[in-house]
Amino acid sequence: MTARDRIWQALIGVTVLTSLGLLSDLAFWKEGWFFVGLGVAASATFVEPHFVKPQDVIVNAAGATGALFALEREPFQIMWAVVLGAVLLVGASAVAAALMRDEGGRLKLVMFKTATRFGRSVVLGGAILGLDSLARAARGDQGAEFLALGSLALLAAVGPNWPLLMQQRRIMTKGAMATAALGPRVLTVASARPLGSEGATVTLSAGNNSLLGTIIAILPHPHGLRYQVGLHGDVQGLCSSFPTPITVETASSGVEVVGAVGPGSTDTSIEFEPLSDLPTGTPVALAQEDGTILLYQVASQKLVRMATGGAASIVAHAVATQVGLPTDGFLRSNSSLPRPHELVLRAPEQESNPPSGYYPIGRVKGTGIGVGVNLEKGANGHLAILGMSGMGKTAVATRICALLGSASLVVALDLTGEYKGKLNIPLWDGNTTALGFSVSEPIGDPPSKARELIKSLMDAGLAEYSDPAKECHSRVVALEEAHSFVPEWNFALKSQQDATSLTTRMIMQARKYGLSFIIVSQRTAVVSKSALSQCENYIILRTIDETSLDYVQTVVGANMREAVTRLGKFEAVCVGPAFNSEQPVIIELDSPVGAMPDGESASGVPTV
Repeated sequence: MTARDRIWQALIGVTVLTSLGLLSDLAFWKEGWFFVGLGVAASATFVEPHFVKPQDVIVNAAGATGALFALEREPFQIMWAVVLGAVLLVGASAVAAALMRDEGGRLKLVMFKTATRFGRSVVLGGAILGLDSLARAARGDQGAEFLALGSLALLAAVGPNWPLLMQQRRIMTKGAMATAALGPRVLTVASARPLGSEGATVTLSAGNNSLLGTIIAILPHPHGLRYQVGLHGDVQGLCSSFPTPITVETASSGVEVVGAVGPGSTDTSIEFEPLSDLPTGTPVALAQEDGTILLYQVASQKLVRMATGGAASIVAHAVATQVGLPTDGFLRSNSSLPRPHELVLRAPEQESNPPSGYYPIGRVKGTGIGVGVNLEKGANGHLAILGMSGMGKTAVATRICALLGSASLVVALDLTGEYKGKLNIPLWDGNTTALGFSVSEPIGDPPSKARELIKSLMDAGLAEYSDPAKECHSRVVALEEAHSFVPEWNFALKSQQDATSLTTRMIMQARKYGLSFIIVSQRTAVVSKSALSQCENYIILRTIDETSLDYVQTVVGANMREAVTRLGKFEAVCVGPAFNSEQPVIIELDSPVGAMPDGESASGVPTV
């Protein structure tokens, strides 16, 4: 309550006290009881309208002490002394509570409670007025009973929180009350009966107006539970002032609301309090005015403290990053800022295939929306495949090498023996123009052998580039466990640094000559940053080491960095112009990604 709300109570109380006091003494402005009553009304209205602080109690105790010395104390001197001692004790407690630095200490808490419970103007002033009335009656003063009645009327007027009590009574009689708007689409509702659980859909009606809403939070409150209701429309379509009596009935909207857009949201991410558990990658959506949906994916969740309207609780908090608008097989980004408290929906089921020219590698997690790689863009741009061991890097790499092999020469440099021994990829015969996917298992110093192979392909590309009469071929080099071939300078032997430097220089120039690279690594810290920095397309599987995560954050942002640590096997974040998504997207890779029948990939693309 504000002073503006309480002043009417104070005026009524002082008027009644003065009117009845006139029956005791016509010259009331000379009497101490009048100024005690005036002080009680003023303090209750202007000093302590919301909550009694120790500083307020110091003011009240000082005024009470002055009144006790000014009033006539016959015949109850002992009682006056007891009241004076109590007032001084309350005042001392307030001073101690205000000055003590031991926040949360037991003694400070005792002082604080003593001061704020007994230091209200109604308590101190009421004790003085009551004792003065008794003393006047004992002395036989005329009209003492009227003074006592006036004092009781004043205390009854300024003591209780009458507006709040009346509001509670209206809630009890009307069923529910809209008490405040937290935003253009969020309403705080107080109700005498349960309205439903979080996530429940309700119809709210006020007069001839009605709106659908979803309960997005239930908060404790000193005067009963308060409900935050996300409206499926603007709050002005229901009511324009508060408090307003409303009726609330259960309803069905046909969509599942999982939250409402909250503070911290941007044009590329939304933050909200989820109404149910939403694991990493869960698709959620915002409905657009044209009926389409803007797709997001949950990147992270945590517990936060939320306080509003005098209530506080610990709630779940989620961040979801934008995936885009599904349009003709593409996921188009939207730069519009979401509306405050716009309802966040669980994404509806939908399916689509990547557009023509995009080879499917998986689907947006939790949906049937296909994600693919563009052969042309993939062959002319470098790709990095990053992630922990066992998450599916090699399976992804071999599959993409196989699809690129239908239109390019693809040579994988591998020291593990897995490509030839387990996946039956044939050895490269040195032909720089034949299409297909093959593997080279160099013997000797890996950086030097990598430099030699890459130089031979660069020379072939340079010859074609320099002679317009020659046909230009597309070539791809896949570096499995790339740290073996292009190690970061501080991980390379001194004898390897020159070869690594020459290789990274060729990687920086390779695109001009139709040569692309696929860099496969567990840790970015051990791979040449000069080589990695040339990659514009990324497939990032689960990663947990801090150095790699720092690098990943520069590629996909802070929110997706959190998501990368929680990915499952054969789940990945894809980003880059080679994909049909304009934003980083969490996908479930087609499984089994590395299981290819004889001479064929999982989708029929020839491997050789």
